[in-house]
Amino acid sequence: MKKKVMSSMTLLTVLAVTVGALAVSLVQRHGSAKSPNVSQAQQKKLRELAMQRDVEVEGNSGSDLAFTTLASLKSGSKAIVYGRIMDSKSFFDESGQPAEYGEVITTEYTVEVLRVLKDTTLESMPSPGKAVPAPLTTPLKIARNGGVVNVNGHRAAVKVKGFEALGPGKQYVFFMNWSPDYKAYVLTSGIFGAVMVNGDLSLKPVDSSDEMKSEFRGIDLDSLANEISRP
Repeated sequence: MKKKVMSSMTLLTVLAVTVGALAVSLVQRHGSAKSPNVSQAQQKKLRELAMQRDVEVEGNSGSDLAFTTLASLKSGSKAIVYGRIMDSKSFFDESGQPAEYGEVITTEYTVEVLRVLKDTTLESMPSPGKAVPAPLTTPLKIARNGGVVNVNGHRAAVKVKGFEALGPGKQYVFFMNWSPDYKAYVLTSGIFGAVMVNGDLSLKPVDSSDEMKSEFRGIDLDSLANEISRP
């Protein structure tokens, strides 16, 4: 009788261990019941998230520089214009890789060109099949990463520091280079490439660092034009 009891207990123990092993195996193979939902949430694009709620993420300014100088802006820009922003629009950009669709927001500014200070855009051309530089005439297109798009009544925002200062009606000196990918001009060194022109034609860099303020202190539009025209 004792042996039978022991045998039954042994059989139950073996069954318990087997069931436990199978459970562990299933969890390892398929994950927990919550795992697929977590994975799906991680794979949602910005546009999909904005269908349900407001979403704001940090964007890349396009520049890894902590500071740049007037001399480097001048030498590093194929085009420099004085212009007024007429309009701007932000949209989900689908000109890149399909994996980026619904993730990348681009803002495009339409600029009235008031004065061309430098134009060496045709000195080096893009590779065959790429868009050639647009003429520096009105309406001029300037593109940048980031912006705000309304989706299903919600706000999808890619915030790029400094660019919130740019807006229609304001006048700037734009230090730029042509981007065949955007099919528009982009600012040299990100927001460092935009310098506001005040009513008295004095200049104020959009970047508010003391270093940039020092670079443009005492310089007005005409003196900047003279500086740019010098080799």
